[in-house]
Amino acid sequence: MKRKIELSLIALCMFLGLVSQPMECCSEEVETYVQILPFTPNLGEVRLTDLDGNVVGDVDVAREYLVSFDLLDKNGIYDISSVHVRIYYAGSGGLIPSSPDKRCSYEVVWENNGSSGTWQSYPAGYLGAHTSFKKLSPCLFEYCFPFVLDKVSVPSGSENTWRVEVRVEDNSGLECTYDDLFFDVNDYIEWTGVPSQINLSSIDSEPESPWTLDSPISIQTCITSNTQVNVNFKANALEFNDIMIDPGSYFTICAGVCPIGGSIVGGYEDEKPVSSELTSIYQGVFSSSCTLNPSVDGYIDCQNGLVSFAIDLQAGKQVPYVPAGTYLSSWTFSIERGSGITL
Repeated sequence: MKRKIELSLIALCMFLGLVSQPMECCSEEVETYVQILPFTPNLGEVRLTDLDGNVVGDVDVAREYLVSFDLLDKNGIYDISSVHVRIYYAGSGGLIPSSPDKRCSYEVVWENNGSSGTWQSYPAGYLGAHTSFKKLSPCLFEYCFPFVLDKVSVPSGSENTWRVEVRVEDNSGLECTYDDLFFDVNDYIEWTGVPSQINLSSIDSEPESPWTLDSPISIQTCITSNTQVNVNFKANALEFNDIMIDPGSYFTICAGVCPIGGSIVGGYEDEKPVSSELTSIYQGVFSSSCTLNPSVDGYIDCQNGLVSFAIDLQAGKQVPYVPAGTYLSSWTFSIERGSGITL
């Protein structure tokens, strides 16, 4: 019995000795990776609309429009580097202007800066006010690119056209493009400098005195147009109560400055009596030629688009023997598109 107890004590001591020894441990680092494949961005439907959301096929210059579309990128918004929208005159469909130009080529660019992005137009100054970027989901985004065409942008019509091209670039070097949206640009004509009132009173307004102005009335106007124009004039009768004065019997008009592309017609380079019918004085006026659209001879930018008139009294005319009063009339200066049809 004593022997068994001794053996048990020895075994217990050996066990305790094993337990009391420190346990050693070891570790290794293992490289792990997850591969995410780059996803080519995918454009949804590209639309050209006005600010009310109506789809349009022709646009007016100096008015804001939107190029809108959805963009899908499964790598998320941080994978998108930039989005470029080009708007350019394409002739019969295949012409591509080489650089931004207010006459025929525009580019609006969105660059990703990690928040809502930054916007810029080339040439500068033609980015509209309604820029928009929305995150619809982690991988789906909505863009609205606003633009405004300059007043001298090339007009187009039945045979020639403008084109919209969208190009998306991502940080993996992948890109997608869309260039199958076409539209037309309408003719545009405006001028400034036509006075709202003209005072034709003589120096001495007594009935028996010569009807002489202090000096000829000089009217200088500035035209802006994306096509060539004709300039017309008409003088209606001067009236007071039931009394009328025929202006053609007393007043003359003379054409002065004309842009280099136009011509003075009807002999108005010299003084002629004003006409009671709308009469062309300048014809085919333009200051720069247009080689892009063969149906448009040229265009006028206001700085180089000056035309002028001088209104005076016919030599030797007396003030007519009519009752005293203020005789009123409306004299019309008008401009219209020159010959030809925009193609």
